[in-house]
Amino acid sequence: MTKVILDTNALLMPFQFSINLDDEIRRLVGSPKVYVPSSVVEELRSLEEKAALELSDRYRKVGVEKDGDDGVLEAAEKLNGMIVTNDKGLKKRALDRKIAVGFLRSRSHLELIGEDHMFTQGGKNEENEDILKLRGKVVSGVGEARYFMALEGYKRRFREKFGFEPFEGTLNVELDGEALEKFNVLKDKEGISIDGFVEKGKKFASVECFPAKINGAESLVILPEKTRYEDQAEIAAEEKLRKRLGLEDDDEVEVLVKIP
Repeated sequence: MTKVILDTNALLMPFQFSINLDDEIRRLVGSPKVYVPSSVVEELRSLEEKAALELSDRYRKVGVEKDGDDGVLEAAEKLNGMIVTNDKGLKKRALDRKIAVGFLRSRSHLELIGEDHMFTQGGKNEENEDILKLRGKVVSGVGEARYFMALEGYKRRFREKFGFEPFEGTLNVELDGEALEKFNVLKDKEGISIDGFVEKGKKFASVECFPAKINGAESLVILPEKTRYEDQAEIAAEEKLRKRLGLEDDDEVEVLVKIP
């Protein structure tokens, strides 16, 4: 689960720009744990920002030794989390330290930058697992996944393996060049297996799954034993990714795939 650290001006955003901070954070990274450093609480008190201070009470607290931006960075490194801020200086310092940042865009919504830092450090994550980065464009599939994802056999197995039922359908990402070469290598890797089964007298094939993030959203790259797609990655998630990420055909996306 992603850990999000709020700085002082992040807690002021809802009052300065009328955005729903919780909704924007969930849109970026799903359902995270949100923290406010002790240094931020002290700063809000000194500024007498009562509304922002009350808002901070909704979130978890993390003690830090340093003040100001240094305390926010300390919290992010301590928790291995990302930062939400509208401070350009803090944003640059965080990215320099390989910390992802959610920042205000067009005074209306949050945008995520450096999301690969949440999932990889030099090609591996903190568990020393390999990370594969794929770039491609969103395309429409033929709709077969909607049928398969609706089967109780697959739903139950996804619940058992991942704790959720995927949305009935997948997001298809077309790959070419280097991205396709990487994807073909992934096909030979061992992921988390969803075993085949028989339902209503029909036999359904097994599926290899790889935890992933697409534009920062938690997801799974699924590799069915039988597929018609040779140059497309199928991405499954608990929510409809097109809606959650505001995607349309031909939009470019980045997929970070974790190889167990």
